[in-house]
Amino acid sequence: METLKTIINSSWFRAALAGGAGAALLVTGNVLYAGIAIGVGVRELLLAFKSWWNKRYIMARGINLQSYNKKSKKRRPGVHSKRKHSKSKSSKLYVKKYRGQGKWVTTF
Repeated sequence: METLKTIINSSWFRAALAGGAGAALLVTGNVLYAGIAIGVGVRELLLAFKSWWNKRYIMARGINLQSYNKKSKKRRPGVHSKRKHSKSKSSKLYVKKYRGQGKWVTTF
């Protein structure tokens, strides 16, 4: 019973089932519904391949996912702005939003 549950819940089985339903709908002439069913089947197939590839790649690299920490962004203490222009008129990096007559956006 457990093996039947694992087979039915697998992405490969769902992809084959949706593909078969799409083929049957295509034969009967329902092109729209056939396209939707085939799209669902392709999605499930790609999800199955993705999970298989991730398992294979992680096992090859030997990464323990529980202890894996994502790299944090580089911080620059004391520097608040990361861009080279400012809206504040008293700043040395001040750039007017619109220059001249009319509303032309300046490029940086």
